[in-house]
Amino acid sequence: MKDQAKKSPSDDQNLARLLKLAGPRPAPSADVRKEVYQAAHQAWQKKSRSTVLIRRLVPAAIAASIIGMAVVINWPATQAPVMAAPVAELDRGSLQLEAGEGWRQLDGGGVIAAHGLLRTGSQQRAGIFLRNGISVRLDRQTRLRLESPLRLALIEGRVYIDTVDYIGPSLEVLTGNAVVRDIGTQFEVRVDGGGTLVRVRDGEILLDSLDEQFSAGRGEQIALQDNGVVTRALVSGHDASWNWMHGIAPLFNTDGRLVSELVAWVGRETGRRIEYADSLIRNTAASTYIRGSVSGRTPVETLDLALETTRFKYYIDDEILAIEKHAAVGD
Repeated sequence: MKDQAKKSPSDDQNLARLLKLAGPRPAPSADVRKEVYQAAHQAWQKKSRSTVLIRRLVPAAIAASIIGMAVVINWPATQAPVMAAPVAELDRGSLQLEAGEGWRQLDGGGVIAAHGLLRTGSQQRAGIFLRNGISVRLDRQTRLRLESPLRLALIEGRVYIDTVDYIGPSLEVLTGNAVVRDIGTQFEVRVDGGGTLVRVRDGEILLDSLDEQFSAGRGEQIALQDNGVVTRALVSGHDASWNWMHGIAPLFNTDGRLVSELVAWVGRETGRRIEYADSLIRNTAASTYIRGSVSGRTPVETLDLALETTRFKYYIDDEILAIEKHAAVGD
């Protein structure tokens, strides 16, 4: 399905609308203005320099100015510097954190402060936990600024977000031409060529552009191009295109956990529906504890190794993760 964007209102109306959509935001450094503007600018600069180009410039410049908007305060010369509060912690993988004029390597357990600019290289992926418990995973060659625990600015690349059991205000992801809000979900946001692509694995999201608000639910994909054109498509929750983030999923400590807990976690991480062979198997899984720890693996690898110590086995059939009894010798 394809929707043609409406004609943009005046510049002032655009600015007022995005300010209202995004709400008040903390004052970031001047780097945000430069980075987000350049990302959007490079996309439309390659297009023709017709009147269409002029129309595209307005939303890009406005979005950049909104993200970078700050109130300048003249502190007294004796005022002690205020340290930004920590908003996240690196859980898995590695990334680089902006430090002055350069970059600092950050490994597991590293703390990230508000307004911290993160980037991953061509061989790096990373999983972080926001202070509110939301899981954010960064793909290779991604740049992301953490404005607050509920506001992220995606400059390039893609992120996968799982709000898990978080209850509270919606998380916002700002891009060069949109604001994406979650409604209790697992979703992916990608910035590519000045446009925004959102895929919803579970739950629902809202996407606000300058002109309209769009929603997308489980199994839906919505793309907002830099010229305002919106396209939609379907995407399976267990499609192989989600696999990039399995290696940086939050670790599941199997030791002392119920088999049913592990199975539920693997089902959520792989986007598959759980099916037990019968009610007896289901009840047994809910009362059987796993002995031994399996760590540093993908969800399916963790399940495979953990079930070796139990009377259960599994198989995957398209969208189904099936659990059965593993017959012992002599049964």
